[in-house]
Amino acid sequence: MSVPIALAVVALLVAASALLAVILARHRGRGRRVRGPQQLPIPAVADRLGQVATLVQFGTEICAPCRVASRLLAHFSAQHPGVHHIELDTAAHPDLARRLNILSAPTVFLLDTSGQIRVRFSGPPTTPELTRHLEAVAYPEGA
Repeated sequence: MSVPIALAVVALLVAASALLAVILARHRGRGRRVRGPQQLPIPAVADRLGQVATLVQFGTEICAPCRVASRLLAHFSAQHPGVHHIELDTAAHPDLARRLNILSAPTVFLLDTSGQIRVRFSGPPTTPELTRHLEAVAYPEGA
């Protein structure tokens, strides 16, 4: 392979990586509604559901964004009566992380009062995103 072709290939790979990083960064912290009923398969979580909703955070001890998310979710749940915040370490639940397709930390799930996963956040969620999705889960239209 000639030098100009090799440089062109490297430049293309760098550009593709940068584009992918920008796309992923734009989606971090945004909630995605989960389609179809999906129960979080952890009995310990079912015993600690909030009366309005539950925020379940998957992360690791060494994850700096997880600590940011933890503080934000603790503050958010303290500000919203009936909303519980539960933290789970992916190292302690690797099979569950695999089943739920958790590829980044933190990953946060918003559960309704029956324990159904309603919204999934990749990365620390923003307060406006949390509020918007909590209102949709806790006070659905027509209820």
